Amino acid sequence: MYSEGETWERLKAEYLHQVEKALSSVECPRIGQVIEDVRSHLDRRYGELEPHQRTWENFQEVIAQMGPASDYAELLTQDTAPPSKRISRKYLFAGLVPVLIVSVILLAMTISAKLPKRRIIDKIDYPFVNDPKLIGKWRSVDFVKKIEDFDPHVKRHRGQLYLKEMSILDKGRTTGPWTWTKGLIIHPGDKTAAKYHIKEINASTYMFFELKSGDYSNRRMKPKYYVLRKEQSDAN
Repeated sequence: MYSEGETWERLKAEYLHQVEKALSSVECPRIGQVIEDVRSHLDRRYGELEPHQRTWENFQEVIAQMGPASDYAELLTQDTAPPSKRISRKYLFAGLVPVLIVSVILLAMTISAKLPKRRIIDKIDYPFVNDPKLIGKWRSVDFVKKIEDFDPHVKRHRGQLYLKEMSILDKGRTTGPWTWTKGLIIHPGDKTAAKYHIKEINASTYMFFELKSGDYSNRRMKPKYYVLRKEQSDAN
């Protein structure tokens, strides 16, 4: 058995390894700084947890809110182009433009990390409205940018799904850190109200759950979606 501190360090190390692996294909001198920024953010989130909140479930939630490790590679490569085998003087300046853009992005990330953050704080004091379709156990099967990207026959996300499952109980309760009301899954600690959408696809029930991570709260990026399939039971 591991202590809570050892459990956290193992989970953190695994996630950082995934980030480092995702960034290994990116040619950028600031990769080390990005990894250290991720490490610092994880340590800060751990420090914000009260002693009684330092459970495996809450550690998983912290990791899940960081988003898939592959997102960091996408951020650094979105404006880059594959190197050409023939570079002429005519295209030299054009080839430098993506490098300059990435440098500006990284500089902005570094500066913004040192400035006080104005986090997005969602309204979370909603009255409870029941939604019988939501109650039950859900298991993660994919992670997509848009709901319409999901295909039950083709998994889009190739990395690890850090949010493994969710158990939704009656009267707005869950087995995790969330509460809920119809249409929203609320995280009181992070002050986020994430929308969910339930769809029937090929005789299975799927929930598309907004991931309101730091990308949403701090960087104001549009949330992506965890896709969870409802586990059937006799009651269903």
